Amino acid sequence: MQTGRPYKLRNPQAVAWFIVLSGFVIFCGLCVTVTATVRWFLFDFQVDLNANVLVSRGRVEVRMVDGTNTSINRSQEIGANAFLSTETGSQGYIAFEDTNSGEIVASVFILQESAITLGRASQPLFSWSSNPYTITLNNPSGRFHVEIPKRTSRPLSLTIVTPAGEAQFSGAGKFRLDVASGQTTLTALYGEATLFSSTGGAQIASAGLVVVSQGEGPTTQVFTPQPISEDVLNAGFGSADDLAVNPALPVGWACASQANRQVEPQGNIGRELFEHRVSLRMLRQGEGLDHAESSCTYTLGLTPGIPLDVMGYTSLSVRARIKIRFQDVTTCGIRGSECPVMLELEYLGKGNTPDQPQFWRHGFYALRPAADNNPLSCDTCVQDHEKLSPDVWYLYDSGDLFRLLPENRRPEKILRLKVYASGHAYDAVVTDLVLAAGK
Repeated sequence: MQTGRPYKLRNPQAVAWFIVLSGFVIFCGLCVTVTATVRWFLFDFQVDLNANVLVSRGRVEVRMVDGTNTSINRSQEIGANAFLSTETGSQGYIAFEDTNSGEIVASVFILQESAITLGRASQPLFSWSSNPYTITLNNPSGRFHVEIPKRTSRPLSLTIVTPAGEAQFSGAGKFRLDVASGQTTLTALYGEATLFSSTGGAQIASAGLVVVSQGEGPTTQVFTPQPISEDVLNAGFGSADDLAVNPALPVGWACASQANRQVEPQGNIGRELFEHRVSLRMLRQGEGLDHAESSCTYTLGLTPGIPLDVMGYTSLSVRARIKIRFQDVTTCGIRGSECPVMLELEYLGKGNTPDQPQFWRHGFYALRPAADNNPLSCDTCVQDHEKLSPDVWYLYDSGDLFRLLPENRRPEKILRLKVYASGHAYDAVVTDLVLAAGK
């Protein structure tokens, strides 16, 4: 039997070096890959932000990515690519929340008769990453209000993609966004944002400025910022800085609380930092209480006793951000006058004298059982009071009072702006209260 001769490599040293070098390259490659993967996982890996829809009034319609439809009347968490819409009289907002800290990153209010799609909302998995929160919303139509609170933990990149370009937000601020008929209007109430056209042009809107982008595709233009065409006639509730040293409201405001029975608590009213906002809180607690009212009034006009003339303005509206946390009187009481939040404008119309002023009043409530038959407005109100979702923020805008009120009730001179809570027990918060006059 013949056996074969053993095989001998012609150059065993070269083969050995090849094996060693190949192993070293593979080892280095694995090291680089593992290091890059670990670094990506630790610093760049993204998870979804919590995106919660809260309904301020009415309901919000949602179409999920799988095609199912749902109607939300309180709150619900949604995922990527959900389409949201509101009908007449409805309002809600998406609150984007850090999954680790619970911090609210941004809020996007969807005002009535508006729609938008949530693209993606994400954050780094670990808190030590310096990468930003990233939020994208698409295909908006209607009116929106964007709020970004002050933060130091992580930057933010929020983009709303419209047919006429993109609105990009990063720093703290409050903004209005209107999208209709191929036009996008970005109004900066506070802070700074940028509006880009689809052709690459860009304009920055900072506090007090409005930027407009119009058209589609190559015809899109973004126009030079213009000042907001309205004046704020009242003082606000002040800043967190002055609140820290003085709890009193700014000059022009006066507050009071009065109970029908002297032995009962008067109720508390004053400004405080509520959910990071300087707010007016009206609070009265207890059971079996009689009627009470807590109010703050702002007197207009540079000289006491002389009202502020508004005849030179083109419009007049009242706006506020409202949250009703508790009330025990259903609706607004048996006369429609005991609302947990009521706004009142005292003014002079045509032919009125200061001793015979007129009043515009509008109320808000959160409690109306099915069997309740209390009136939906007061005897001096021109509109029904508004039912809000309990413990959820609501953005109110009266619309133009010059158009809303009949000619014989149209304001010409403003005496006072008042906000108050009326009832037995209540807990309500009001902020961003503004009497705005268009130029």
